[in-house]
Amino acid sequence: MDRSQPELLPIKIPKEYNYIAIFLTFSCQLRCSYCINQHGGDLVKGRRMSGEDWIRGINRIITRPDLPVTLQGGEPTTHRDFYRIVNGIRGDINIDLLTNLEVDVDTFMQKISPIQMKRDAPYASIRISYHHGQSNLEKLLEKVVILKNHGYSIGVFEVNHPQYEEEVMDRALKAKALGIDWRTKEFLGVWNGKTYGTFRYPNAVNGGILQTCKCRTSELLIAPDGYIFSC
Repeated sequence: MDRSQPELLPIKIPKEYNYIAIFLTFSCQLRCSYCINQHGGDLVKGRRMSGEDWIRGINRIITRPDLPVTLQGGEPTTHRDFYRIVNGIRGDINIDLLTNLEVDVDTFMQKISPIQMKRDAPYASIRISYHHGQSNLEKLLEKVVILKNHGYSIGVFEVNHPQYEEEVMDRALKAKALGIDWRTKEFLGVWNGKTYGTFRYPNAVNGGILQTCKCRTSELLIAPDGYIFSC
């Protein structure tokens, strides 16, 4: 028995929790000027855990079939142990993936089978983020079609920014003509003096005044260094 590592207790997820976010890294190959990770300090320079530590940590989690662990970032596939982490997670834990799909799809299919990221849900287990001004639409659509045709549960999401609303709708129509599940998310923030999006707390995004609110987290959010965000 290897006694060099202390035994860690299981982490049982409360029944009221609705999301488990595993931020493998805040690094990314893209350079979006609007990236949320560029606000509030340089998160990318923070410490990140090894693949071995991520596997040990994630496998402590006891969760429901309808509550997967969602691997994300930054761009999770940039973690040097990404494929090792995916294949080291217990088989009874469902896995979702948020990615920009800036990967080699042949390698992805060799390392990860379709059943590893597929479950009964109203949305795809592999969710691609389309980044305006950074993602190559034609290459992205080609990759998504290949993975879809090989049985992967995959879909694309894009923020419906008011500046590019027509372009967003055109991309969605083009994708749907190829049988791709392409969905839009509402833009949250101020554009041309107008506030867009649904907020529980008005002026909560990029507000100039610090305020106090009453809230209780319903999400397990784990940072690249293994620490847990309080909200």
